[in-house]
Amino acid sequence: GLEIIEVDGAKVTLRRLLNEVAARSPGNPPLIDPKSDDLDEFFVVSVNGQEHRFLLQGLDAAIKDGDEVHIAVVSFGGG
Repeated sequence: GLEIIEVDGAKVTLRRLLNEVAARSPGNPPLIDPKSDDLDEFFVVSVNGQEHRFLLQGLDAAIKDGDEVHIAVVSFGGG
């Protein structure tokens, strides 16, 4: 589903937004891996259609009012 999340403060980064999403989610799933300080391998995040790893500042990219951030869970399968 779609949810609008508002974060107070003058400068909001993708990292800060992801930490806020994790804090509001049941079970507080860590979206950012504490070992690598990058996005956990089980998630894909895009800002306005561009995957986070292609943003010039990565997780430290500024998020502006009206930006669309999509978070997807990567699922692995096997047989």
